[in-house]
Amino acid sequence: MKKFNGGSFSIPSRLKKMGYESYGAYLKSEHWKGIKKNWFWSKCYKGDKCSVIGCDEVYGLDLHHKHYFNLGAEQNGDLVLICNRHHGEIHKLEKSGLKLTKATYKVLGRSRNT
Repeated sequence: MKKFNGGSFSIPSRLKKMGYESYGAYLKSEHWKGIKKNWFWSKCYKGDKCSVIGCDEVYGLDLHHKHYFNLGAEQNGDLVLICNRHHGEIHKLEKSGLKLTKATYKVLGRSRNT
């Protein structure tokens, strides 16, 4: 179970409260499609290539959650466009024990404050 803001919260319990059986079901929802559409129309979208420094991949791009604090009510800054390879690297680091946000910025190749 992940701890946020002094309390505890699990991603499955949050998803269940929102009416989704799984994270995969959430990613297939109309709600998530709307979040993605909003992100792509926002100032956050700066081109159709991976956001990892030095990566010019334009195929197989994913919109990645930097963290799950706002799951279900994502803000544009909570998300980043990355290729499948780098997306996998982030989650591999996360599974090895690095927090998702730190893993994301490590793979992106920049500090969290950038």
